[in-house]
Amino acid sequence: MERERVRQPEARPAFTSHYEAMNKRMEAELEEDKKYWDKAVTKAADTKLVFSARRGARVAMMTGMFAAVKSKPLDGRVAQILPGSHTSTHKHSYETMMFITEGMGYSIVGGKRYNWAERDCLYIPPNVWHQHWNRDADKPAGYFSITNAPLIQSMRLLEMEDIGDAPEHPDEKAEETYYEQELAKAQEILNDRADTPIIRKWRTVNLKLNERGAKSSYVIDPNMFKTGGIDMAMNMLPPGGYMMSHRHGGGALIYIVEGKGYTLIDGVKHEWEKGDLIWVSHWCWHQHFNRDLENPAVYIRNVEGTWALKNLMAPLVSGAAEHRNDGPDALGIVWPEEGEHAHDHPGGED
Repeated sequence: MERERVRQPEARPAFTSHYEAMNKRMEAELEEDKKYWDKAVTKAADTKLVFSARRGARVAMMTGMFAAVKSKPLDGRVAQILPGSHTSTHKHSYETMMFITEGMGYSIVGGKRYNWAERDCLYIPPNVWHQHWNRDADKPAGYFSITNAPLIQSMRLLEMEDIGDAPEHPDEKAEETYYEQELAKAQEILNDRADTPIIRKWRTVNLKLNERGAKSSYVIDPNMFKTGGIDMAMNMLPPGGYMMSHRHGGGALIYIVEGKGYTLIDGVKHEWEKGDLIWVSHWCWHQHFNRDLENPAVYIRNVEGTWALKNLMAPLVSGAAEHRNDGPDALGIVWPEEGEHAHDHPGGED
């Protein structure tokens, strides 16, 4: 008896729409981040302070965009001002929080002077000129700072200016540091902003079938337009068709260009027609349906926290913090006398 032939299933086509491209980008970002998940501690002993001629101080980035450990959306930095010296005057579009680790001095922030000493803290607002001075002629002054520069840089909003008044220290070996790299990155973003396209003509948009059951394309691609992380995509539902349901971090704005239908958001039906705007909140299941059996439905959408920002926003949009019941009885802790932790340290006057 002749053996019956088994029909092999046809291979599924490889989808190449904006949706698949976006997912690949986010997966690549996630894989890159995973390289640093097990690097919890950056040792002080392994952190090399290097003299920056532009900044006029010894600096190092412990975690961040220009460090071995790529922390997001914040970074950690250390700096040391030489005895009797000062930093350059500069400003930047990110915020900075400083903790004085050694010495005493003062900072000029927005034209006002603020004296500081060990364990004092300062907040430097964005886009405010500032400069730091060491008042001790014999000992260095140092500080640790936390900034949100990675977040601002990822949104392509990094701006930075240095007026070039750093003091000369011929005895110091100057090398390129994160500071020079950050200045260069700010200039690169400024140049990109000047050269970015402004308009996308409709005739150049090519809608492609995606795995969710619609045709789609970027109309404002964050790579093409050098955006700060926002994008705009167009989707087309076939007559009487619908899309696969999904959910994601960050909400989504959906504007109906043509057609009529409804969207299920966490099981609740919301009717829509041309000109309506739909808001899908963070992490809600949603699915779109076209009621018209003869014509397609078309909409444009923007996701809050697109592929460029989702990995930065994940810690911010995942809800409240959770706690385990494995801590000590806080009310039963016996604290030592203040002693060395007292607040009367030298140079602490206002």
